Amino acid sequence: MEEAVEICKLRLFLKLVAQLDTYDQIEPLPDVDFNVRAGNTLVGFTSLEEIRKAFTMTAGGQRRMLYAEDEKKLRRIEEEAELADRAFHQFRAMQTKRGMNAGAFASAKSDLRKQLDNLRNELDEYLSGEYGAKTDDETAYQQWRNSHQPFHWFVEFYGIMHNGGFDVVIGNPPYVELSTTNRQYRPRNFLTETCGNLYALCTERAFTLLHQRARFSFIVPLSVQTTARMNNLQQLFIQEKRHIYLSTFDVYPSKLFEGAKQRISLLISTERFDKSRFWTTSYNRWRPEERNTLFSTLRYYRSYLDENCCVIPKLGNRIVEQILHKLSKYGSVSYKQNPVAPSFYVHRIPYNYVKAFDFVPYFWSEIDGRKKSEDYKPYQLDLQEVTGSLLAVLNSNLFFWWWYSLFEGYHCGRHEIFSFPIGIRQMKDEICENLAAFAVQLMKDYKQHSGRKTANYKAKGKVEYDEYYPRKSKPIIDEIDRVLAKHYGFTDEELDFIINYDIKYRMGREDLDRD
Repeated sequence: MEEAVEICKLRLFLKLVAQLDTYDQIEPLPDVDFNVRAGNTLVGFTSLEEIRKAFTMTAGGQRRMLYAEDEKKLRRIEEEAELADRAFHQFRAMQTKRGMNAGAFASAKSDLRKQLDNLRNELDEYLSGEYGAKTDDETAYQQWRNSHQPFHWFVEFYGIMHNGGFDVVIGNPPYVELSTTNRQYRPRNFLTETCGNLYALCTERAFTLLHQRARFSFIVPLSVQTTARMNNLQQLFIQEKRHIYLSTFDVYPSKLFEGAKQRISLLISTERFDKSRFWTTSYNRWRPEERNTLFSTLRYYRSYLDENCCVIPKLGNRIVEQILHKLSKYGSVSYKQNPVAPSFYVHRIPYNYVKAFDFVPYFWSEIDGRKKSEDYKPYQLDLQEVTGSLLAVLNSNLFFWWWYSLFEGYHCGRHEIFSFPIGIRQMKDEICENLAAFAVQLMKDYKQHSGRKTANYKAKGKVEYDEYYPRKSKPIIDEIDRVLAKHYGFTDEELDFIINYDIKYRMGREDLDRD
């Protein structure tokens, strides 16, 4: 956005002026037109090697050999980019000279702009071939340039890229699905294209702009470490061989950015090392009065990439690591993919508790009549005889903590439920029986404490449904966890951590209507 760039320059100037104590300190403001640019971060060449690859691509998308004539063109492009970079440094030096001739300054700026324009035009022609835009069709070619707005880092910041890249890259990339941008433009040659969101591609691009000892930080959605479709980005972190720090923030009861209901990860990477390492915080929730100390109290703990779940667990301390290690020794259970006779129903969006029932929760709509709420998804086990045990596990503090620590803390669906390491085949008969007994007790308690609610919606009209409050049944849920502690071999310290995890929010009076 050209407008955003102009606003950025204006704010930089205002910041400079704001540092002055008196008017007589004002000096000519620097010209930053060649420092702050507009263009598409994801479309354009970042290196001479990328231009070389474009030379070997035919209009039909086939690879060809690099000819001697092509090598000459590449050398000329690099030489012209180097000359433009020298002109930029001379132009910048002119701004610090006293008694600078305004005409000479304007002429130097005009000459530099022409040099860069010529290089941009030539590189745009080479790049357009990768997108199937033919340069001999002037209308189509200009439409491609307008929609894609190529930005060639190799040219715009040649000196920086030639010396290895930037010292620091920071930003807040767009959280936009690729499916919504395909009509306007489509980035190419990105490992993270399968992730399906622009922020993943922007992160990949950022790594290509960094030199070996550079630092990097983005504000990204929590999905960067909690969803399977981000696996290619997670693998890129490993390939980069940098230390990756991830601090994570929920949206209840307070949001990191007011007005944006977005679960956030603050992603920071260090210089390159011999191998990559992950460091994470626990999943942070806080009240408004705690905001001023939120960052100062962050604690990072060594984490890892869980290849099975495609997540980077939100570890914050030693106990969390110990519990996950004990869980990792067990396998998950088998479910039928298309439930015909559901074993139980699980609410797809938990809040403080995962709600699983062996009955269909009451729901009535004046348009459709009585039917099951779509918020409760059916699941069917291959082994129906362990339904009671699994029902108890899904309602446990342990399952909620595991789900909240590994995943996004919003949806609870097949991927999450199918992945839980219950180890049913290693479970003793006594433990299975105790869990099943507590499941029966818990279902009765849920019904006893339920309340019927009424609401009106434009699409559904009037609806009635039963609301359930697991908070009121926590004593039974805690007993389930005591049984599970014997199965997994948890210590008293680990069991206490699970039962009391996030207790001030899970048992808070203000959360009654959101259980």
